[in-house]
Amino acid sequence: QAETSGRARQQALRALEAVGRQWAEESGAALEPPVAQGIIRFGESDLVLRLMVKVDAAKRLEHEPELRTRIKEAFDREGIRIPYPHRVVYLRREALEEE
Repeated sequence: QAETSGRARQQALRALEAVGRQWAEESGAALEPPVAQGIIRFGESDLVLRLMVKVDAAKRLEHEPELRTRIKEAFDREGIRIPYPHRVVYLRREALEEE
């Protein structure tokens, strides 16, 4: 399990770097080469990665959704799943009978 999750993290980082490079080449909007900073945080059911791309501040809101879409599409192609929280809820029969 640990080896698999380690490989998955590396795969996600490689995909992130590739998306950043390709977007920078195609758009010409990156002022500096994009940098995949790696894992920023482990959450209960998430893993936060960061791709730093320096762009003209006035156009940031124009470029950010495009990059996020490309990252999601790349993760889908690579089979990288985005985790979501799983919850198990147990109902006790006694509680139902009291009502």
